[in-house]
Amino acid sequence: MVFISTEVVIARALVEKVSKLFKPDNLPVRAYAYYGDMNEKQCQKDFSDINVAWNELDCVAYTNTVEAEISFEVMGHFDIIIAITNIIISVHVKVLA
Repeated sequence: MVFISTEVVIARALVEKVSKLFKPDNLPVRAYAYYGDMNEKQCQKDFSDINVAWNELDCVAYTNTVEAEISFEVMGHFDIIIAITNIIISVHVKVLA
């Protein structure tokens, strides 16, 4: 599951709540939030190979301050992607078709 949010407060709150959940195999959900003023060393480490970093997670939440060049390319890893924004535009989006 990937949450995309424009607000760091929302991203951090989502990860806090999701981290308290358990998967069907009774293992805890592994979640992490990425945002503009986060730990720079952790950010550099994870973004140096995003496929490895995110493949170890069950849930990722990030804000629009995350670098645009990020491309997670492990097919089928996340079941769903949810964008939470405060932008109002009249666009129809076909998701996960």
